[in-house]
Amino acid sequence: MNAKSSLNIKALRELRGMTQLELAEKLGTYQSKVSLYESGRRMPRAALLPRLAAALEVELGDLFSVN
Repeated sequence: MNAKSSLNIKALRELRGMTQLELAEKLGTYQSKVSLYESGRRMPRAALLPRLAAALEVELGDLFSVN
């Protein structure tokens, strides 16, 4: 992913009224990992992206934004 691209995880999560812990539970991971994904300090593995989209009730492409 280049510097002009980012994931919309936090915005989509907040739009759903979901906490980081709730999202983590849906993904089977820890809240701290969700925090790292949202801050951009860590990127989720490609295999996790479809589950992430499903948990947030969006299409896979909706996870990404180009700035």
